[in-house]
Amino acid sequence: MPASGSTVTGQESFDRHESMNVLPIVPDAQRFLTLDVLRGIAAISVLFVHIGYVGGYRWLAPLGYLAVDLFFMMSGLVIGYAYERKLLDGMRWRSFMAVRIARLYPALFLGALIGLGVQVWLHGAAGLGLHSLGQFFLVPDFTSPILFPLNGVIWSLFLELIVNAAHAAAARRLSTSRLAMLTIACGIAWAWIAGSTGNWGGGGNWSTLAGGFARIGWSYGAGLLVYRLIVAGRLRPPAFSAIWPIAATFFLLMPPRFGAMVPRIDATLFLLFPIIVLIATHARLAPAARWLAKWLAALSYPLYAVHYPLLLVAADSIGARSGAAALWILTAGTVMLFATIAAYLYETPARRWLRSRLGQAAGV
Repeated sequence: MPASGSTVTGQESFDRHESMNVLPIVPDAQRFLTLDVLRGIAAISVLFVHIGYVGGYRWLAPLGYLAVDLFFMMSGLVIGYAYERKLLDGMRWRSFMAVRIARLYPALFLGALIGLGVQVWLHGAAGLGLHSLGQFFLVPDFTSPILFPLNGVIWSLFLELIVNAAHAAAARRLSTSRLAMLTIACGIAWAWIAGSTGNWGGGGNWSTLAGGFARIGWSYGAGLLVYRLIVAGRLRPPAFSAIWPIAATFFLLMPPRFGAMVPRIDATLFLLFPIIVLIATHARLAPAARWLAKWLAALSYPLYAVHYPLLLVAADSIGARSGAAALWILTAGTVMLFATIAAYLYETPARRWLRSRLGQAAGV
């Protein structure tokens, strides 16, 4: 129910507690394993597209950067399942943000630290300063055209936390109809900005930051909207085998260029990704594949956070020497192994420790 003194009606407060009782707060936990597989595929596709970029293999997963949009969309869905009811029931904004920071910061810190080391290794320490230190705390670099030059992927985590903060602050006033209108407006804005500039991967530079906000507004909003419609009983996900959303995600992100790219991107972002996320919430994953899903779940975020600066070192070492393709395959495996070790030996325990410390401070 709305907080004491609030003028928000029950209908505006997400149409809300009555409709949210249609389904449990979280579906069968095993069903989210399909989303874990999708996260892993998405992270690996980002690894591949960046190998293509720094290694000169532009045909490799050329649409892998759209995995960021899928990440945002799955985040909106999962945050909805995990926290929207808590936010409506009175969870404090600072408590929610403490949980989100504890989730995101350990891998973010490791990625920034590796990026700093790579910067010194490749270019020396002359260009470093307070603007470099600020990136460890999600303060963009105002001296560079890139928001986070130590590790370019941090921009997406920056926007993620901003949207998380806005979501938590507005949860009681963000009715489903308002969410739908805002999400559609962001989608239209993103389609116009990306279509007019030809850049569907924007957000990491100051010149594309406005588009980045529209980008995450569409994707995160769409994921949250899917959650809202499911718990309200307006969408009932079919119980397909998990192979269908998994295969669809792979074939959307991994194949080389073919056909008309802009219609393919439009269909992926504005139609196919929402359908995939919807189906994945209730898809059935074979028991024999659950170990793979759990590994991909642990791997995906550390891999995303640390891979890019490591690839820059590899690019400097490999160059154009003969046998480069085999070396890049070895690099991909090494980076994934490093991310796996970091996930289990560093990121998971660090996240638990940080959540405990921040939770005490925020009263979680």
